[in-house]
Amino acid sequence: MRSLLFIPADSEKKLAKGFASGADCLILDLEDSVAPEVKQKAREQAFAFLADAVPRSPRPRLYVRVNGLKSGLTEADLSAIMQAPPDGILLPKCLNGAAIQHLGAMLAVKEAEHDLANGATRIVAIVTESAASIFNMGTYAGASQRLEGLTWGAEDLATCLSAETNRGTGGGYSFPYLLARSLTLFAAASNDIIARLIGQKLTEAWGQQFVIDNRPGAGGVVGNEYAAKQPPDGYTLLLITGAYPVQAAMLKSLPFDPLADIAMVSMLTTYPFVISVRPDSPFRTLAELIAYAKAHPGKLNFPSSGVGTVHHLSGELLNAMAGVEMVHVPFRGGASPLTEVLGGRVDLLLEAMTLSIGQIRAGKLRPLAVTSRERWKALPDVPTVAETVPGYEVNSFIGLGVTGRTPEPIIARLNAEVRNAVAGPQTHQRFIELGGAPGASTPPEMRTLIEREIAKWRSVIAARRIERE
Repeated sequence: MRSLLFIPADSEKKLAKGFASGADCLILDLEDSVAPEVKQKAREQAFAFLADAVPRSPRPRLYVRVNGLKSGLTEADLSAIMQAPPDGILLPKCLNGAAIQHLGAMLAVKEAEHDLANGATRIVAIVTESAASIFNMGTYAGASQRLEGLTWGAEDLATCLSAETNRGTGGGYSFPYLLARSLTLFAAASNDIIARLIGQKLTEAWGQQFVIDNRPGAGGVVGNEYAAKQPPDGYTLLLITGAYPVQAAMLKSLPFDPLADIAMVSMLTTYPFVISVRPDSPFRTLAELIAYAKAHPGKLNFPSSGVGTVHHLSGELLNAMAGVEMVHVPFRGGASPLTEVLGGRVDLLLEAMTLSIGQIRAGKLRPLAVTSRERWKALPDVPTVAETVPGYEVNSFIGLGVTGRTPEPIIARLNAEVRNAVAGPQTHQRFIELGGAPGASTPPEMRTLIEREIAKWRSVIAARRIERE
């Protein structure tokens, strides 16, 4: 894979770093992160640097990115650019054919002034997925003979360049390709440890910083929506847990499509839930608890972090399959369920292995059963729920997603690095210590899991007549 760097033209230091990086292709951005009051000075510095650096041989392929003529690309700018002519000028948003024709004419004049071959610098246009853009495709294509690499339905810069600059050279560009920009991983605060663990490993692999952004709100919907609506460039990742398909099943409407607006990258770890009671509880086995619940309907209760959460639905599934009626007691998230059980105000706890194993090891909870199909290595002496209630199984997970419509090569690169990270001995052992079973997956495998979980929880919601929100 060839490498590509995207360089904001706001400092000579960044430009120098880009040219020293050994990247096969550089994109000089004349707009990004450049305030109006410093834009002209930054451009002058950039053009001066390029005039000195670009003529050297060998040099990387060079593209200058502007947001069309309205952004202020002047004839003076073109004269400066032609001191070291780039391979192309990128127009991420192509407004009309006349603008391209005008730019092509100006380029022809400047190339003639510098005794360059006509068409030495090409125009590369990315047309957004609007009806007007598609309707005017013929106008765009006929506007200038130097217009190449025209794409539509692809707002992502990397997609366009992979198609356009492969011309005659072969191969694509490796990800990550943006210089001086952090990758962002969105995660719920309760999974901050996992987020930082995987983020650190990806930082080490790529040499670019991952920023962990914990965005609470609406059970994670706020962070999920934000990630879903970011540019599909691979720079916004989302930590996905078992709550993700539950939300898709429980909520009547979401501000994003959970299967179209988030693309799956890989699983990280899976883990069961544990049914636990206080050490002084009269129940020493799940069979004893279920026998009591059958004899005393409505006497036992279990907590959750809210109606429609995976904890709630897992308890309702147990009610249905065991033929009992335990009362659901919802709390407003946080540590309240655990606190209420330890305080003796709620009878049993159904909680993720990753969150309950510490209390179990400390002797504050007595585990009765795990919800996995087979006994769990972290608690090998604890039976499964299925040993008492045949067929019962609930597993949660943590995985990585990325903004939907991210190009497949970027997803493949992310998947490969995640696999390396999960397989590393330190990460592997840490996942085990947290009560999980580390294991990466392919993107299609993770998507299939999400689809299956959505269908499963919709069935539970319907069977238990739980009102969707």
